[in-house]
Amino acid sequence: MGLGLVVLSCLLYAGLLLVPMTSFSTEGKVSLSALLIISGEASFWIGGLILGREVIRRYRKVLDPRRWFRGGK
Repeated sequence: MGLGLVVLSCLLYAGLLLVPMTSFSTEGKVSLSALLIISGEASFWIGGLILGREVIRRYRKVLDPRRWFRGGK
């Protein structure tokens, strides 16, 4: 369940890319963006609490773009 919430948070943040393409008014787009951000953060942190600190720390290292192109380990 915890991993599912973390994945859901990634999907919610990816949904932000689709907001400009919607037919909502500007206020609607701002509200939708805020809702997606708040929901994404909440699901990430709740999933992180379920998974535990060590699992989140490990995935943060893997998903850090500064480390993707380093040589070595």
